[in-house]
Parts: sequence; C-alpha cells; structure tokens
Amino acid sequence: MNRNTNDDKKKIMELLKTIKEGRWQLTQFKSGKTNTTLFCTNDDYKVVAKIYGKNTSDFINREIEKSNISYLHTYGLAPRIMASYENGFIIDYIPGKELQEVEIQAHYEVIARKMRKWHTIKSSGVPTLFKTMLDWYWKAHVHHNSMLENYNIYDFIIETERKVKHCEVGFCHNDLLASNIIILNSPVCEKDLVISSISETSARPMYEVDEVQFIDFEYSGPNYTAYDVANHFAEYVGYSFDKSKMPSESFKQEFIRTYMYSGFTVNDKIIDDFLKDVNVFIPVSHCYWGLWALLKGQTKEKDFDYFKYAKFKLDLVNYKVKNHRSE
Repeated sequence: MNRNTNDDKKKIMELLKTIKEGRWQLTQFKSGKTNTTLFCTNDDYKVVAKIYGKNTSDFINREIEKSNISYLHTYGLAPRIMASYENGFIIDYIPGKELQEVEIQAHYEVIARKMRKWHTIKSSGVPTLFKTMLDWYWKAHVHHNSMLENYNIYDFIIETERKVKHCEVGFCHNDLLASNIIILNSPVCEKDLVISSISETSARPMYEVDEVQFIDFEYSGPNYTAYDVANHFAEYVGYSFDKSKMPSESFKQEFIRTYMYSGFTVNDKIIDDFLKDVNVFIPVSHCYWGLWALLKGQTKEKDFDYFKYAKFKLDLVNYKVKNHRSE
C-alpha cells in the first residue's frame, strides 16, 4: 500500500463486509496520477475500491464527483457506487481492456460515438473551465510567476474565454486519455490485471462488439463539447512529450463526422465550424493540464516529473496558438 492508505484499507475492508460477508482479498494496482485503486475479490464477487490521492481536493470536488457518477449511472455511462466514506468509495467492476496510446486512432469511431452519447444527456450546469484555470493560474503564480508571465498565460485564458462564448455546452468527461478508455467484451486473466484493466462501469448482460466505456470521472461535468473533443485529441500525445503524435486535420474531420453522424449525412459546414472550435480549444487543454502539473509538482509526491510536463504543455500552448494564427 502507499504510505497514506493503511487506514483507508481498514475502512475499505469494513465497507466490503457490508456488501458481502466472507474473506476479501485486496490487490493494489498501478494507478494514474491521482488516486489509489484496489481490486477487491471475494470468491467470484469482484468490486473496485478507490482511495483519493493526497491533496487531490485542491483539484477535485469529491462530492460533485460522486454526484456526477450517480447521474451518469442513470444513463448507463458510469458505475454504481456501492458504498462510500470520506476518502473514497467502492464501485461495480466489469472486466475490460485498457486502450493503449498506439491503439487510440484505430478505435476512433466507437470513441466518437460514445462521446456524443455523453454530450447529449441533459446538463443544467455551466462550464467552470476558465474559472478553474484562473484559480490554478494564481495558485501556480506564487512559485512560477516568471514562467507563466513569459508564456502570457493570463492573457491567453482571458482572450480565449471571450472567443468561445457561442460554443455548445454538454456533459463532458474532460480527461479522455487512452487509459481512461476501456474496450469492453475483451476479458483478461486476473494475473494480467492492472489498474487500467478495471472498468468503473455498471454491469450489463451484454455489450456490442468493440464497444468502449469511459472511466475515471474526477474532472467530468458540464463543459464545452468542443473542449472535450479537443482535450481527447491533445491526449494522443499522452506522456510521451512527442507533439508529432497529435492527430492530423483530416483525421480530426473524420472523427467529428462520426461524432456528428446520427443516421443522416452531416453538412460539411457544421463539421468545419465545429473543427474550428475544437482547434481553438486544443491549446486550452494544454494550458489546463500545464497549470495542473505546476500545482501537482508543488506537492511532496515525486512519482513523476510534473515540472517537465508542465513546461511541455505550456510550450504547446504557444506552439498551437502561433500555428492557429498562421493558418
């Protein structure tokens, strides 16, 4: 277990016994950059326990997260929360296979269709994207003022917010990197399971072949749908620090065409207009995660070079803005 999760493990065990009597076995898997996740088994009964990472309340409102998961569950887009406590929760388990970065383009059609399902569910909230970015900007500014001012990040946030007021709002995932996409109907052996093989979804009796399910909902909520698509494209780079992995304009068009398709041919102007909005949001995504990385780097956790990642992301903000202006 990680250094601060022993007490949490005891609490999880207590909760598990309210779900099913008997002997539970807990296995910690390699997690992302935010939480600790446990695969919990009791004979053939399997669930997933999630323990919040240290200092993550600086980035994530956990009550809103749980509320969003419950809301998405009513649409079959998220797992059932079976039990919770102040520092985590237990959810349904279904086996699946984590999408690898090299596979992400090959599965673009099912990803695009699933995103559309998310974006079309009812959402009464308003985006907090730019409000959050400004909050993170000023927090990061305390230790990184020269860097942020050299990149003109404050002006970029203010100017971009003015540009996107016309954009459609929907319920968005907001963190759709490869490891948050599970290929369903692809069972794996328990010995091969890692954190990314554990799909936080509600069990259904059968899935379409090659269907995907999105997992990890910390950042989900009402947002600009073009941002969600843009952020997904930005995540093609992953943690590789290789900007050449960004998708081409022709690929983006095909993705959006699939995303927009609902049984009828989609007008090219609608696709082109949405693509323009997506391209405006791509540097916004880089900026968002660049600021996130600066703040994460200020914690005592040193499992990742957050400063290097922040600089890479903020470099991409300038790169994409300059590129966009020259087009």
